[in-house]
Amino acid sequence: MVPAALVSYLRSQPDLASELAFEFEDCRGQQSDTDILQTLTARKPWVLGWSVYTWNIGRVLSLCRALKEKCPQTRILLGGPQVSDRGVTENVLAANPAIDGIIRGEGELPLATYLRYLLWPEDHPLPCGFTFRAADGQTSSIEGNMVLAELGEANAPLLCGVLDPDNPPGQFFSLESYRGCPRGCKFCSWGPRQIRLFPLELVLKQVEKALSNPQTMGGFIVDSDFFLFPRRAVAILSRIHDLAPDGVWFLESDPSRVTDEAIDLLRGMPNVLLCFGLQSSSPQVLAAAGRPINLEDFHQAFVRVRQDVPNLQIHLGLICGLPGETLESHLNSMEYALSLQPASIAFNLLQLLPGTPYFLEPERFGILHGGSPDFLFFGTEQMPPKDLDTAIHLGAFIRSCFDFPILRDFFPNAVANGLYSPGTRPVVTAYRRVLQQMLEAGLPRESCSTTGGREFDLYSKIRRWLAQAAHTITLYRAVLGDPLMIWKPNKLAVMEFLLDVESRFVSDQLLSEVPPWHLKRSHISSDPFLPGAIEERYGLGKSDSEVSPPSASPI
Repeated sequence: MVPAALVSYLRSQPDLASELAFEFEDCRGQQSDTDILQTLTARKPWVLGWSVYTWNIGRVLSLCRALKEKCPQTRILLGGPQVSDRGVTENVLAANPAIDGIIRGEGELPLATYLRYLLWPEDHPLPCGFTFRAADGQTSSIEGNMVLAELGEANAPLLCGVLDPDNPPGQFFSLESYRGCPRGCKFCSWGPRQIRLFPLELVLKQVEKALSNPQTMGGFIVDSDFFLFPRRAVAILSRIHDLAPDGVWFLESDPSRVTDEAIDLLRGMPNVLLCFGLQSSSPQVLAAAGRPINLEDFHQAFVRVRQDVPNLQIHLGLICGLPGETLESHLNSMEYALSLQPASIAFNLLQLLPGTPYFLEPERFGILHGGSPDFLFFGTEQMPPKDLDTAIHLGAFIRSCFDFPILRDFFPNAVANGLYSPGTRPVVTAYRRVLQQMLEAGLPRESCSTTGGREFDLYSKIRRWLAQAAHTITLYRAVLGDPLMIWKPNKLAVMEFLLDVESRFVSDQLLSEVPPWHLKRSHISSDPFLPGAIEERYGLGKSDSEVSPPSASPI
């Protein structure tokens, strides 16, 4: 969205538009580096700018080096949150000769000023907030920043023709109704900063423009807190409700800000995902992170919204590794988040974003990291790498389970039916037990020291395994009934039995598509808590040809 907004603004400047053509390339898809490089080389841009984030800086720097070799006359600029901190900016520029300059902060005004400097150097100086390589090869920075005081149509790419509503990527569009964030979280570079509103009429025009294409499936409202301004939010939501009530909509907000008027609209919108970054259930950790939340008020608001809008899908996010958080307190946060029964959940690894207190003073907060340019997070004094490794695996496992409704419901139901011993964290304990079984059965356990704590790598691997587990549970219920009810009196670990059933009821072809993660049958048949009568009734130990579904209900 940022490159499109920059192009929109540059095209709105008559002096620049008369001299230059502005385009942007969306490289977020599955394009290879070779494909991207070929596209850029063929265009031979005069100036090329990259929007850089923590997840793409390594790839961007590699592409910049390759492009400079092929197109040495192209001026290459970087911008974005990952390079907006002064120290990072100068280090990145010094270490990468292919980069000609870096714009710190918002890009519209400084980028336009830089282009005017290139076109008419006698009349225009270099912009404030710009870091460049001087004639002697040394890096130099111009202090200050340049920020638009008002936002208008020039910042709305949908209305300027930069984004085509008849061909939106994936039939989803992004909508920004204001810039800035009122919070001062120490892990985030978004705020606190002055909030600037797009005119409401302009926001509504963008909604209408995007939804003029009947193929548009929905959109992302990218505001830091959509309901921060309740009346504006209701007006925007009302227009969306009128034009595409069945669309899929993603927005972020504190549940306590959802008003009665908004609730009335949300009841008629069955596919809305409301995201909220809870981050932790520890008041001490939240306060230390600059994100104080009254958990009692939050809980009441969450329950109210869930009850009043049962069709609303609520997503919760926690951060793994906040300073002051221990493994124990993080597991408590996991249990609390799971007790709210959200539609989805994420346990995000702490990222050291340039410009944030955690990035600027890691030693003060006891933070361990891998240094430039990625600043990968490896743990804290309170949560050393070994504990962080445990939390990463468990978070990836739980998040993966939520992708499969049958697995999402399995663990809380198993606890409710007495399959796991009650305790302070019964649901988390159930997840940990099954995850440990999977690790013992062969799931690779990669440490954060070798993966950089990339929970997404683990997520993709675990998800493949759980696809098999979901199939197994579904099949078992269809053949034998509800395992929760069958095994409740025996306190048998349900997943142990299900993993064994997989080897008898799932075809060899299906098994060959995923890792063979089931436990050995001998592990089940030797379980002292498995009554012989039940073993006989359900055919354990018999050949596949001898096994048949029970004639009566197994309960």
